[in-house]
Amino acid sequence: MVLEFMNGARVAEAFAEASMAFTFPEPHGLFLVREWLINQSGELIEEVPGTRGLLIPNIDQVCYIRIQESPESA
Repeated sequence: MVLEFMNGARVAEAFAEASMAFTFPEPHGLFLVREWLINQSGELIEEVPGTRGLLIPNIDQVCYIRIQESPESA
């Protein structure tokens, strides 16, 4: 998944086993367990080594989420 925020920042993550989506009554958020580097076009380059994922506690500032196949499964 490539997420773009209203400020133009982008992150890429994999919604893999142990990832979580948070919903009502909490603010909507995501915990994604695999982080990826992306190029300026938003394409996945490679998995970030040594990370344990990314927590996005509130997705109110997310403009869009692009779901795509990972390069390792292509």
